[in-house]
Amino acid sequence: TWSYVYFQGTQVSACEVHPTNPNIFWLGSASGEIKYTTDGGQTFNTSGGGYFGYAPRLKLGKAPDGNLRLFLCFQGSATAVWYSDDGGANFVPTNGLESTTYQPMVSIRPILGDQPQIIYASTNSGVYKSTDNGATYSLTGMTGFSWSVLAGPGQQVVSGKDNGVSYSTNEGTTATSITQNLEANATIWQIAWGSSTNQVYIATRGRGILENRFDSEEYLPPTNLTANPLDSAILLNWTPPAGTLLPVSYIIWRDAYPLVSLLASQTSYTDSGLINGQEYKYFVSAVYENDIHTSSIQIITAIPAIPTYQPVVNLTAEVSNYDVILSWTAPGAGETGYKIYRDDNLIYTITDPSITSYTDTGLTAGNYLYGVTATYPTGESAPVTVSVTVVSNYDPNIPGLITELKSCYPNPFQNSTSIHYSVKEQVPVEIRIYNARGELIRKLVNDNRAPGNYNIVWDGRMQNGSRAPSGIYFYQMKAGNFNSQPQKLLLMK
Repeated sequence: TWSYVYFQGTQVSACEVHPTNPNIFWLGSASGEIKYTTDGGQTFNTSGGGYFGYAPRLKLGKAPDGNLRLFLCFQGSATAVWYSDDGGANFVPTNGLESTTYQPMVSIRPILGDQPQIIYASTNSGVYKSTDNGATYSLTGMTGFSWSVLAGPGQQVVSGKDNGVSYSTNEGTTATSITQNLEANATIWQIAWGSSTNQVYIATRGRGILENRFDSEEYLPPTNLTANPLDSAILLNWTPPAGTLLPVSYIIWRDAYPLVSLLASQTSYTDSGLINGQEYKYFVSAVYENDIHTSSIQIITAIPAIPTYQPVVNLTAEVSNYDVILSWTAPGAGETGYKIYRDDNLIYTITDPSITSYTDTGLTAGNYLYGVTATYPTGESAPVTVSVTVVSNYDPNIPGLITELKSCYPNPFQNSTSIHYSVKEQVPVEIRIYNARGELIRKLVNDNRAPGNYNIVWDGRMQNGSRAPSGIYFYQMKAGNFNSQPQKLLLMK
């Protein structure tokens, strides 16, 4: 649903929005008045300097200090392009356009590395350009009445005239006239890039919108752009273009401006020095031979923050003779694998996140502290730990080995307790934990067991991973046809 913001009943010829703060924007009425708001249109201020012409146009670029510079031009009755470095409160005239009377459009080639910012201005005499951030202008080789102008990220410039299109590949030094299939007097009001700077669209006066490609090649953009938030940084990853043509480089764009140029062999970039909690918008363009750039096909929003890596849940440890069997539940938060620690030392790395168990074999009798972390593209979670005790080996063939549920230790317990049991023959075994109401809250063991003595650690957590409240609980074992009596344990906080 549309609603009026300002200038109701007035012809508006210009609107420019701040690249990172949509509550800041500028409007220009056909009469030449410029208004600006910093609160999303709740209130408006009038720019200083008076009316310089009629039907203004506005375009954001950069000042020498890197802050935004707002450029102002007029379709008639003006002899300059103006700029403002104070958010539109005041405008300063530039030099070099005194002999012109029409400046219907400004287009900006952004700064990137050693490539300077260039401001192009269409005029009734042709396309002028400024290489000193808009202070002074000089006429390029793209002469003749220019109604519109469009700069690419590199050296390409397109001028819309009243009898065709002028196209330059060297920043306007020379140009080629493109008039195929254009009717006479087809005034070009507006120009826009297509999927790359090999494709251009023109809006004509009374003759519709037309499209042209400078060659028949297909210039594909990178795909599958992702952004992973880090502490004061964003990690970008992407997939190279799938076409037969290979790019020569990539450009990372942040908040509508190019940030850095990378080698074509790179498919990731970390943008650092950012503000945690602030929103940033990114896209990645591919650059091909002959300075062809792809457009902003995929734009993603990212907010840097101190990462919160979700840990594993339901970690259990079971002792089988001199082996410790660790099992856990995956956090399901984009993890790439797991790391296993014994007594704070890394002993194994799992790179398949679907594998959620590990057996540590050949241990000697003693106490061990195990930790399991979930790994992510940019780090790993805090470890979830469990303590186990390995006792001297039991021979399953020793007479008297029976299937039974034994005691747990410690009991009462605060953090974890070890439940001991044995089986006489290979059978499926279940060890379950119930609360005082007889409700099942955790299944610790649910697997086949060979003859032997075992212990399993309960970490005081329920099946969903949350901490069980203090109170009385019962543990019970089922092994084949054997069903133990419930045994009591006390959890204390």
